[in-house]
Amino acid sequence: MSFVVKRRDLRHLTKETIEEHAAKGITMDALTLHRSGGHRIVLTHGDLNQANIMVKHGKIVSLIDWEFSGWYPEYWEYVNFCMHIRPTHKGWMNYAKDIFSDTFDDDLVFTIALLHCL
Repeated sequence: MSFVVKRRDLRHLTKETIEEHAAKGITMDALTLHRSGGHRIVLTHGDLNQANIMVKHGKIVSLIDWEFSGWYPEYWEYVNFCMHIRPTHKGWMNYAKDIFSDTFDDDLVFTIALLHCL
């Protein structure tokens, strides 16, 4: 079962929309099957957010606060970044394509749905 979302639809991702998908038959087993492998394990900062990205003259010059760094699936940094955007900083979602070489919207939706199922 594929759980696909377009970037423009992420702003509509709420508890209610996830419940709608669940009502259509997306079960924990289906979600687990969807996530079985396929991603590289990479060294990751682990806590990219507005406070940890230092910008000067419109360019990223430094990343600080590496205490959550480690080896994670390649989608994790993007997913974690998107899940922790503060309501007052929603515009940061627009910068994701500039910050990340790859975006993983399917994995973002999967992770949110999985957390909702737990």
